[in-house]
Amino acid sequence: MDIDRMVRRKEDYYPEMIPEVTPISEVLAIAQKMHGIFPMAIVSRGQDEQVDATLDALGITKMFQTIISVEDYVNCKPAPGTISRRRRKHRLVATEYIVFEDGPTGIEAAKADGMAWFFVPSGNIL
Repeated sequence: MDIDRMVRRKEDYYPEMIPEVTPISEVLAIAQKMHGIFPMAIVSRGQDEQVDATLDALGITKMFQTIISVEDYVNCKPAPGTISRRRRKHRLVATEYIVFEDGPTGIEAAKADGMAWFFVPSGNIL
C-alpha cells in the first residue's frame, strides 16, 4: 500500500464529506455551556482549510476566539508546546486554561504544557 497516495486520496475526499460531518455531541455540549463565559480555542491536527470548513459546516466557528491548526505549530499533539505556543501569544498562563479533550493525544499535550484537562468521553474514542 502506498501511504502517500492514500493520504492524498483522503485529503481529496475530505471537502466532499464536510456536509456530512457531525459534532462530537459531548464536546459540543460543554462548548455551548462555556460559550460567552470563558474564551475558547480549538487545537486540531487538521489543516487550516479543513478545520475552518468543518467548524463552518457545524455553525460553531464564532464560539472560538482562537483556532489552532497544524500549520500553527512545529510538533503535533502530544508534543510539549503544541498548545502553549499559541497560549503565549495571547499572554495567558497555563493555570487560566482548562482543556476539554476527547482524545489521549490532546490530554498528553495539555499535561505537557502544564494545563488542567478534562476528559470528555465519546463514541469516537479508542
